[in-house]
This record gives sequence, structure tokens and C-alpha cells, in this order.
Amino acid sequence: MALNPADLDVGSQYQIRIDSQMNVPLVGILPSATFDYDDVALVANKAATGPTGPTGPTDTTGPTGPTSPTGDTGDTTTTGDTGTTGDTGPTGPTKPGKIDPGNFSTAVFDGKFLYQRLKCPKRFKPKCFGRASGVNKKTKRRPKKARKITSTSSAKQKAGKWKVIKLKVKRKFRKRIAKFATKNRKTLVVRQKIRARKYRKGERQFVFNKYRVRTEANK
Repeated sequence: MALNPADLDVGSQYQIRIDSQMNVPLVGILPSATFDYDDVALVANKAATGPTGPTGPTDTTGPTGPTSPTGDTGDTTTTGDTGTTGDTGPTGPTKPGKIDPGNFSTAVFDGKFLYQRLKCPKRFKPKCFGRASGVNKKTKRRPKKARKITSTSSAKQKAGKWKVIKLKVKRKFRKRIAKFATKNRKTLVVRQKIRARKYRKGERQFVFNKYRVRTEANK
């Protein structure tokens, strides 16, 4: 007898009942006759799966529709005009170290420093190299023997040009420099140790300059 697999549940228990029908006279068989059945079993098998059929053709993708054009960009807003700059305020007083005596014959003394214009002579071409310092006297024959009374400053500059230098007066000579400011003549001597590549084969030379000394109050 064939059963539908859907009628069975996995894990459930079932009992088998067999009903027999016989077309023989029972007068001579009963009551001592017996009937036996061998190899009775309930077997559930999976239905056989057929081979997988070939994959059908894939439909081709249709063409992509046209892209809509991008609209025009709106006008860019122009930047407004920049406002005018306000007037610059007055310049403050000149800081120490930037005092210009105004000429090549005057040195300004503020009680500690001397400020004077230092020039590179035109003959020292193309430029001067060296240092300058205040000394106690002008000694052309023995220029190295002049005693320094100030610090030194760079004398580097182009031939024929000048710059303002700042020399710190040694403490023990400050009273002497202050007395120079009371005299109406050139009393301060500044010695330049300089050389130039095209002047006398670059040998070091000594140049002396003399200045009148003035204080900031009476310069």
C-alpha cells in the first residue's frame, strides 16, 4: 500500500494493522489455523530528484536613457568695493639707536651711547670691510696704539655710502665725552680699520674721523 510522505511526521510512532481476506473454506482450518507475516515494515524514502536543467538565456539589458542637460549656473554676485583706509596716525619719537645727527661732523651723546654718521671713502671700491671705534687720539704714524674709549661697530658698506653707527662709551670715559659736548670744536676721534678688495690689494687701512659732540638737548 503506497503512503503519501506528507502524511508522516518525523519522530512520531506508528502501528501497522494488517487485514487479511481469504477465499478458502474455513471449516477445516479454524480454530487451530494461524497466519504469519514476515518482513513487515514501514519505509519512507525521499522522492528521487531529477537532474537540474540548463539555465535559460539571460535577457539583455536595455539601452540607458539620455541624461538630462544641467541647467545654467546663476550669476555670481560681485564683491562690493573695499572701503577706504583711514589716515595713519602721527609717527612716535625715534627709538634709541636710530638717532641721526644730521651731518658728518656731529656726534650725539645720550649719556651712554654715541651716534654718528660713518662714511666709506670712495677709494675703497667696491665696498669697505672692517670695524670702527672711538679712540683717545688721532695717531697716523702708529694707528694701532690709539686707545679705544668705546665699543666697536661694523664699518661694512659700499664705497661712497654712509650709515649711522652706535658706539657704547666705556664707563670711565663718559665724563670726558660729556665735557666734549661743552666745547664748540671737533674733539671726538673715531678710527676705522677697513679694507677693500680693489684698494691696495685688500690690505687693511686706518682712517680717522673727528666729530663735534652734542647732547640730545643741544644737538
